[in-house]
Amino acid sequence: MGASKTITQFSLDCVQTVANREMCKVGQFMQRSPDELSEEELLAIKWDDLKQTVRAKAPTVWSLLRRCSWTVKQHKRNTMKDPDSTILYMIAMASFSRSNRNSLCQRLIAIYLKSCGTSAKAFDTLHALGITMSQKWTYQGLEILSHRAHQTLLADMQQYPWFLAHDNLNFRFRVFEQRVDHHSHFDSGTAGTVFIIKNPSAVPPTSAAFQAHRAVGCKSPLSSMDIVKLDMFLLDAPNFSFDTYSQKDSSWLKPPPRPGQLKTGANTKTIQYMLDTVHIEEASYEGNDRVIAEWFRQLHLDTPDEKKRTGQERDHSLGR
Repeated sequence: MGASKTITQFSLDCVQTVANREMCKVGQFMQRSPDELSEEELLAIKWDDLKQTVRAKAPTVWSLLRRCSWTVKQHKRNTMKDPDSTILYMIAMASFSRSNRNSLCQRLIAIYLKSCGTSAKAFDTLHALGITMSQKWTYQGLEILSHRAHQTLLADMQQYPWFLAHDNLNFRFRVFEQRVDHHSHFDSGTAGTVFIIKNPSAVPPTSAAFQAHRAVGCKSPLSSMDIVKLDMFLLDAPNFSFDTYSQKDSSWLKPPPRPGQLKTGANTKTIQYMLDTVHIEEASYEGNDRVIAEWFRQLHLDTPDEKKRTGQERDHSLGR
């Protein structure tokens, strides 16, 4: 009894020393430079692998937090609940509290919550709790991701066929402190998406090929009777029995062969890039002209030479 206080303090000091050593290892793993952010880095983060790595680097801290957040009774009766994600983020928040550069998890959650439309005030609260990065960092991070994606888009456009689609959208702008000239309101804009076709068998049509194909169709157009005959089949006649038909095994009655399976993979998949949303309502003719001019500017197609190429070669590439 007399030595219990001293032994308890000694044990606590030993655990704190071990925990500090383990948190230093976790900090080295979680550390990220504020300016280094890429889509590849965010997509490479696997939550299950992250839990295993942090548990291996901080086994003592992990076991202590597991005992704090998971009782023996829970372990026996719960079959679905798992506290590992909670423990992982508790360690991530503690590491972030030590240094704002230890922000691997916070960066991931910040980008995710921003994509979900989380408000600015919510970001301030979550950042104060150490759950996410600040709102300022998140906006800057999105600018970095957007700029790098735009550079990749311009490079892909020089190498692969592409087309563009756009349409109107409505934004709801919310204000938390309304004034006479400062109210919540809806506003209109336009969003555009560029699709990159990386399939090597896809050949972009040209104006000359399109006009030649149309000329062939004009020489032998479908008549109304041709369309009616397409819907009239002997096998669908009410007095026809396929079981007693003598030619039921004929090759003419077999379904056509299936086309070959489309190629899949990183080298053939279609990639889409979002353009910068613009505050232009394209419902009118004037607005549509302004939107097209804006897309040309963002895609660096607004020079006289590029406009000439668009009129002669790229008229198939812009779609709505």
